[in-house]
Amino acid sequence: MPEAAEVLTLLNSKKLLHTAYNFPIELKLNGTEITQESEDYDPRFILLSLAHVLSTEYEVQCGKFSQSGAISILFATLSSPCSEVFRKSRFFIALFLIYIPDFVLTDEITRLALFESASLPV
Repeated sequence: MPEAAEVLTLLNSKKLLHTAYNFPIELKLNGTEITQESEDYDPRFILLSLAHVLSTEYEVQCGKFSQSGAISILFATLSSPCSEVFRKSRFFIALFLIYIPDFVLTDEITRLALFESASLPV
């Protein structure tokens, strides 16, 4: 089983950010509809892949996770009207927060860098 950092290195950061920016909020997680062909990652695939990264027994490096654009996907899914997607995204964000030590949350510079790396392109 690959480690969390190895999975993140296989993902294209720009593509992750673009996927988050264009996240189809009406898409259901277990839906059978096929998304239109695009340059973005399939939202269902990437969300479940990130869930696997966060739930592995390996330690997630918060900086690499944030800088990869993965955190943007989780924040984008919060806008979904699909209750299953919304609940899962909240759970995955909670998993991510487990990896952030208490001292990081009090460090203003680190916290701002985390929020900056999670921002979506305009």
